[in-house]
Amino acid sequence: LRYLRWAGQLQHDSDLVLARNLTVRRGYGLVAARGDDEGIRLLETFLEAARDDGYNLLFPVEVAREHGLGRPTSR
Repeated sequence: LRYLRWAGQLQHDSDLVLARNLTVRRGYGLVAARGDDEGIRLLETFLEAARDDGYNLLFPVEVAREHGLGRPTSR
């Protein structure tokens, strides 16, 4: 997924604002978080806000599959 720009790496509460702003500005957000309890909490918080903004969750493999097939995402 080298052609997609990152919206953020969620490590601290302050990262949520930047990731959300870049996601809204670009129309998508490629966001990562650690797999520990704190990372999962931050990701859940980010996803709740993204859903409120009308965005859907796609896993990287889904994005790669859809872009690799040359189809626009339907989400």
